[in-house]
Amino acid sequence: MAASDLDRALAAWLTEQEGRDVRVHGLSFASAGARRLNALFDATSDDGTQRLALTMIPSAAIQLLDVAGEAAVRTLAEDAGVPVPHIHHVCGDEAVLGGPFFLSTVVDGESIPRRVLR
Repeated sequence: MAASDLDRALAAWLTEQEGRDVRVHGLSFASAGARRLNALFDATSDDGTQRLALTMIPSAAIQLLDVAGEAAVRTLAEDAGVPVPHIHHVCGDEAVLGGPFFLSTVVDGESIPRRVLR
């Protein structure tokens, strides 16, 4: 899915989920490894702008852990005081964006293991 199609689909889905008009802009793809598509974007509504991260598995057939399970583990960690990106939404319906996904708060920093370990 092209970035322009992805931002339109995300905006429509977020508008439906939140019950208010949400605009998506500034979508850019980030490195994600072999099984994921990651993208960063701004979601703007009347309440302001949030910087969010999309984590999507391009096909449920290649999931090792379903996105709902991964999101639940992250939320459990957050509830226990572990600093993790907050999960805002989870969607297992591949028809929305082309694969199951979740949206979380963007946290600036480095996530490439070999760089972190140096």
